[in-house]
Amino acid sequence: MKLGVFGGAFDPLHKEHIKIIEESRRILALDGVILLPTINPPHKEQASTSFEHRVEMLKVWAKGKDYIFIDETEKELNYKNSYTYRVLPHLVKKYKGAELIYIIGGDSMLRFHTWMRPERIAGTIKIAAAGREGYPNLLEAISAAQRRYGADITLLNITGSSVSSAELRACLELGLDTKDNVPEEILAYISQNNLYTKHCKLVAAVRTALSPKLFAHCARTVAFAMRYAGILNLPSDKVFYAALLHDIAKERQPILPQHSIFLPKIVHQYDGRTVAQIEYGIDDEDILDAIGFHTTAKPNMTNLGKLIYVADKLEEGRTYDGVERLRTITDTDFHTGFRLTLKHSYKTIKKKGGKIDRLTEEAHKYYSHNVV
Repeated sequence: MKLGVFGGAFDPLHKEHIKIIEESRRILALDGVILLPTINPPHKEQASTSFEHRVEMLKVWAKGKDYIFIDETEKELNYKNSYTYRVLPHLVKKYKGAELIYIIGGDSMLRFHTWMRPERIAGTIKIAAAGREGYPNLLEAISAAQRRYGADITLLNITGSSVSSAELRACLELGLDTKDNVPEEILAYISQNNLYTKHCKLVAAVRTALSPKLFAHCARTVAFAMRYAGILNLPSDKVFYAALLHDIAKERQPILPQHSIFLPKIVHQYDGRTVAQIEYGIDDEDILDAIGFHTTAKPNMTNLGKLIYVADKLEEGRTYDGVERLRTITDTDFHTGFRLTLKHSYKTIKKKGGKIDRLTEEAHKYYSHNVV
């Protein structure tokens, strides 16, 4: 028997997971696929939904699919850190006699050298790596792992898109459409069990405070930003708060007299910081800083600040000339995308003859000379 092993949080299972499962089964001629939900992943934030709910969502989707095996080994082992090199030998023993192939995404393959004991993984099991948009160095990563660890790796001819579980969770919290990405039966389970409502009070408060149009923009900004939270190793809560609250003061009259010296279009970023702090209880300086400079940018921004700046400019509701190119570049290399988005914004204001804020001038100059 030939079985694929596909691990992940599955929080929730989405179309790209399913594509990898089904295409791996076809390409590798697998008799079945073992789905291995994680419980204590050492390299990621803990799942936002309980292990039990995530297993049940897998069961809902797998109903009638006799080639899917949902395996709770990680819960049974209950390691403090469920390192792959420690879990895989238990699977080999459990499915004794079967040929096991460990299926990973392109993003995981690129980081394989950072995993704990990659040589142990390579010595335990064959690996199949699925491609994904925005990962041009995948072949190089595979070759490096083959040379360094003696890994037996097959590149699967699967080109997945950049769907992010974090982005989908945010969309579910914000009431954005996820029908194209999450199976209907899982959406029903999520609704029945009131999952993905961690920030429901904040979302309700912001929805009430903003016009429907502005709230929709903020919701799309959250969705875009959450797509990159994991890539930039940023805490998901910080990204969610900063993105949702970035325009919280945009429809208000200026609230601080000293801000009258700034250009009218940027006052809301400064007031937004104040409103987020006083009215919404945000005391995290990284979040406040990201809100406070999301329109102008500034030199030497944090990764969170860069992300909110980019998300505000590139969220899916934006339709200006060049936005698609900027999204594509950002998806391939976030920091290059940030610099080019800042450059595009600067040039657009110049072309239209508008006034440019001092901070934008400084940021443009700084990031034109510093690749950071």
